[in-house]
Amino acid sequence: GIGYTTAVLSLASSQKAPAGVALIVPLVVLGVPMLDTALAVVRRALAQALRGDRSGFHPFAIAAAVFRADRGHIHHLLVRLGLSVPQTLIVLYGLSAALAVVGYHTRGVPKPAIWALWLSLLALGYGMLRLLERRVTHLEAERARARQRSAAEETRQRAAG
Repeated sequence: GIGYTTAVLSLASSQKAPAGVALIVPLVVLGVPMLDTALAVVRRALAQALRGDRSGFHPFAIAAAVFRADRGHIHHLLVRLGLSVPQTLIVLYGLSAALAVVGYHTRGVPKPAIWALWLSLLALGYGMLRLLERRVTHLEAERARARQRSAAEETRQRAAG
């Protein structure tokens, strides 16, 4: 899968392009999964650190939380938002294409500027993911309230009829 594709693209680009472009290709190919994984680590660590308890800071609890599965990955949130799986894939492919364009245009840019750009993208991605999480939570709460109203109305109709 991804590893094979990365290797093939790296080898193909290294034969046809300068070394800088060859190094960017794997990062571009893995941009969305790497961003999603980095954001998952930050999200889980922050959630554990902010949850906290009265006994103080526990780095092992934070480390354990980082490896605990959740439904906060980008694809989970998009499906929970109401997108179909094909629509979710199109969104993720679009994100990958956008990162590919950014990666392509960073060739020849000084390293500090590239680091600043990637850290900015990480912060932007985290902010957008948090907004998406809040929207999904709000939508799911609305759906639960609608189900409760519907069940209550059904119960009233049965009692009346």
